[in-house]
Amino acid sequence: MRKTIKVLVVFLSMCLCVSLFPAFTSLAALPGGGCGDGLKWQYNNGDLKIYSTGSGTGKMYDFPDNTPWYGYAMDIKTVSFSGTVTYIGEDAFGGLVNVTSIAIPSGVTKIGDYAFESCTGLVSVSIPNTVTSIGKHAFEWCTRLKTVIIPSSVTSIGDYAFYACSSLTKVSGGSKIKTIGKCAFSYCPKLKSVSITSRVFKKIGACAFYKTGSLKTLYIRKTTKLTKSGVKKSLKGSSIKTVKVKKSKVKKYKKYFKKSNSGRKVKVRK
Repeated sequence: MRKTIKVLVVFLSMCLCVSLFPAFTSLAALPGGGCGDGLKWQYNNGDLKIYSTGSGTGKMYDFPDNTPWYGYAMDIKTVSFSGTVTYIGEDAFGGLVNVTSIAIPSGVTKIGDYAFESCTGLVSVSIPNTVTSIGKHAFEWCTRLKTVIIPSSVTSIGDYAFYACSSLTKVSGGSKIKTIGKCAFSYCPKLKSVSITSRVFKKIGACAFYKTGSLKTLYIRKTTKLTKSGVKKSLKGSSIKTVKVKKSKVKKYKKYFKKSNSGRKVKVRK
């Protein structure tokens, strides 16, 4: 009797192992690997997950060629993060056309060059109040992106950062921003409102608002740090007619913006 019971227990145990085996092998077979210092990635059914191993700096690698998840790019619909991530690598998520929203995790201090370039399905992005720098071409050709709120932690927006974001209508915030790179918002034809609240804003790159046909007024009312060289050719090719500035700086900034749009007159008012 005991022998029969033992045989039955062994048989049932084997059946259980066999039934669970596909699940274990499926889990083990999920594509993934390293993608940074103390970071790994895993792809599963449309979701790309970036997660911390519990050690390392949390800095993603740069990917000037192809990312390790390149082969799944057309299938990725969501990007999620877990644990400590401090840097979004160069070209890390470029070309993920089916991703519609991104929530960059708190703790990230820099968004690398081309990080989300040509994410043509991206409608919204959440940038945490830990990011200090938005890299060159970071959101270039994100043609469905509609609004951008720049957190108070950001001090610089790189060249071409939001170039050709053809659905972008509003940019606001940036209470500590110092520089906006050249062509940063060029070819954003629906952009109607740009309001920078920084008191230390000092430079607008050349052609920063080139071909932004809907943008008529630039609001930089709090800054006292602008320089003449800092706005040279900054409004070239833009439709901006009025720049609203701090009352005490109207006279000085009128001289600065006099040649900011290749001779085209720009009004500077409080």
